[in-house]
Amino acid sequence: MTGAILALAVVLALVGFEFSRWMKFRRADSWPATQGTIESMDVKEVRTRSTHYFALDAAYSYSVNGEYYSGRFTKNFETESEASDYAESLRGRPVSLRYRAEDAGTSCLQEH
Repeated sequence: MTGAILALAVVLALVGFEFSRWMKFRRADSWPATQGTIESMDVKEVRTRSTHYFALDAAYSYSVNGEYYSGRFTKNFETESEASDYAESLRGRPVSLRYRAEDAGTSCLQEH
């Protein structure tokens, strides 16, 4: 019983995190767009008591009005090969992102 409650708590936390991320991206649809560069990427294995997945953590940089900014994003995958393939698809390519006009340091990478 305790295991089921713990698993439910983890699932609810992940759903809440994904929902807040989705809301941020929805708001970002009206933000100005620009190009950025992926600076680094790392694929990590994540294990909890109830789940197992791989997370791609990436850092990117971009410029707005001559000022440089940076951001991070994380994307989860079921397998390490999916995460690595996605990372390879980003390597050496410009990425599209949106930044908040009132605060150019706030940005969201747009999925390709």
